[in-house]
Amino acid sequence: MGKELIPTKSVHVEFFEKRNIIFHQIADVLMKGYSPSNLLFVNLLLPYYLTTFILPQQFQPVPVTQQSISPIDKSISFMQQNLSTSNTLKDTAQAAHLSVSFFLRKFRKETGYTPIDYFNYLRIQKACQLLHFSKLRINEVATEIGIHDPFYFSRMFKQQTGISPLNYRRNGERG
Repeated sequence: MGKELIPTKSVHVEFFEKRNIIFHQIADVLMKGYSPSNLLFVNLLLPYYLTTFILPQQFQPVPVTQQSISPIDKSISFMQQNLSTSNTLKDTAQAAHLSVSFFLRKFRKETGYTPIDYFNYLRIQKACQLLHFSKLRINEVATEIGIHDPFYFSRMFKQQTGISPLNYRRNGERG
């Protein structure tokens, strides 16, 4: 018995600018880190994104406005833009337009991390990108993320990822 060929039909999906906005929103959230809340958000948003291809006629996205950006998202954006510098807690709280004490409580409540732990997490995430996609030496990667002691960088990297930066790069070359 031969396999029956199932006729396929081509599907034409129109371009939607708002679909691209959703895609970039997913990418932006993932760039903020892989915290449980970020992964949950992306897992919930992804089916909505895919639905725009399956049922485009029913696609009614909610626009994202500048006003809807939370103070914590503002602070995370500030951290991302300043990975290579040493900012104080006060600087980060000011970027969110919050007092330091309120910022600390709110940040921990929303992310599950202290601001410094989250900042270091973002630094290591950026280091992973640089190790995977660039030819920078390990000490240059450390400098790019604002860590000028390569030994400290290696310890921090291994603490967060479970492997050294060199092994991370070697494993990435095999994949």
